[in-house]
Amino acid sequence: VRVRLAKDGTIASIYDIEHARETLAGPANRLLLWEDYPYSWDAWDISHYYRETTPEQAKLVSRTVVETGPLRAVIAQRLTVGGSTIDQLIVLEAGSRLVRIDNTAEWNESHKQLRVAAEPAVHALTATYEIQFGAVSRPGHANTSWDAAQFEVAAQRFADVSQADYGFGVVNDCKYGHSFRDGIIDLTLLRSPKDPDPVADIGTHEFAFGYYPHSGTWSQSELLETAHELNSPPLVSRSADRSASSSWFDVAGGRVKVETVKLAEDRKGMILRLYETRGETQRVVLRSALALDGMVEVDLLEQGNAKVKAARASGDARYASEVALEFGPYQIRSFRIGR
Repeated sequence: VRVRLAKDGTIASIYDIEHARETLAGPANRLLLWEDYPYSWDAWDISHYYRETTPEQAKLVSRTVVETGPLRAVIAQRLTVGGSTIDQLIVLEAGSRLVRIDNTAEWNESHKQLRVAAEPAVHALTATYEIQFGAVSRPGHANTSWDAAQFEVAAQRFADVSQADYGFGVVNDCKYGHSFRDGIIDLTLLRSPKDPDPVADIGTHEFAFGYYPHSGTWSQSELLETAHELNSPPLVSRSADRSASSSWFDVAGGRVKVETVKLAEDRKGMILRLYETRGETQRVVLRSALALDGMVEVDLLEQGNAKVKAARASGDARYASEVALEFGPYQIRSFRIGR
């Protein structure tokens, strides 16, 4: 992608070079400071009428080019809004479609909320939001009272708006309030309630969000994988043996993810938890460098002993054994390995 920044600190253009299309109909990275006076439950609720007020847009103070290498380009900029300051690093990496924005905010507000808005060039009536072990769609309009009540949606690592052939995702590493109305998708970044804690959230915050334009719908793209990688970056360690590679677990043949590898609650063996990520029926092969001969299927309480048939892995020296598995839409399956 190619990114063009505006003089006010927003992103004016995210151009998809591969598909020769502009992905924005309006600005992205538009930081807006809104009023935030809930009817009750100051620290928990957001009231819908904040949209009837006029927000203050963050002002650009400075901008500097930090990196321009072949693998990464980084621009640093500082913005102010209200009594707060936001330092941003806008990052593009070679081979990635993600426009990542790393933020450090000095937050000093009272009854205000900071949101970041983007207007993608996508015709969509609904938005899709990641939830635990799945995704859910919510309307992007307020035609009925129950549609209007869904003005703020709790989600995990991504939100997406897509038409049949193209989409636009918003990913984050720790911000879970989203909204999609009138073609604009935004993310709640910071709030400043005064009850029960009068200094709640005041101070320094570090967080990241990003924009991920893609062909097809969200389920046909790598949006989910990109969002998960933002939240769980690879851990690098040194090894004396560089002659070979291996993988503890790998899933081949479908959109099933190894979500959890943990010690069993009774400390007898290891729990491996997988789930289907796209809302489809999937047939996959779980491969491992470990012997899976004694693997049994358990429930979420780690109870059960339904034996799973394992076979010797074929065609790849990195794996010792493999298991053929079938998953329904968003199905969660858990297994115990060893005792």
